[in-house]
Amino acid sequence: MNRKIVYFVMTALAAFLVTENSMLAESAEDRAARKHEIRIGWGDQMFETLCWHENANAAGLNPSIVNIIHNENYHYTQHWFADYQYRVNCWFGFGGMVDFSGVSWDEATYSGGGELWGNQHHHFYNISVMPTCQFTYFNSKYVSLHSGLGAGVNINTGDEIDVYDRTTEVVPGFYFNPFGVKVNYDRYFATVDLGGMFAVKNKNMAFLVGSRMFSVGIGINF
Repeated sequence: MNRKIVYFVMTALAAFLVTENSMLAESAEDRAARKHEIRIGWGDQMFETLCWHENANAAGLNPSIVNIIHNENYHYTQHWFADYQYRVNCWFGFGGMVDFSGVSWDEATYSGGGELWGNQHHHFYNISVMPTCQFTYFNSKYVSLHSGLGAGVNINTGDEIDVYDRTTEVVPGFYFNPFGVKVNYDRYFATVDLGGMFAVKNKNMAFLVGSRMFSVGIGINF
């Protein structure tokens, strides 16, 4: 009985592989007619959420009058992005991406007795602009699997001041998408991607290390 089941599964898989190029695969005519792809999407800020959380820093020498600075009320914009791809053929495409994310928080100062002395709002934003390329290693009529790479610049700005007395910096940025799924319906599609965005500030201070590890998007081919 088990052998019959195995034989049936193997036969069905073989039939699928034989017909995939003719019945399910996106035809060369379709791809030639729809080489352009535009997508908008959302990505997580899991890395930032784990790294920036409510904390307190004490300043002063006398415990009875010490001022305690709390960084609190963190808010995250999440990642919002848009990209364009020119599909050269069934397995390769190139284009560009723009990504925006930000973090804000309150810096509240309390006295040793717990009285609020002052509250200052802080924020920073990251804008990434990157040329990208995409490699599709499985194509069917409704589903495709892909990986992607990107490299460009990341603009970090806000009211933070670095060691060089700057509030805005432009540094190299990178994007790596080892695994993505695309679901097609006519000329419309939806995507789910796993990967990360990376950028380094002041050599040792990282503000995007594995951010946007999960993202979803919707788009259109034309």
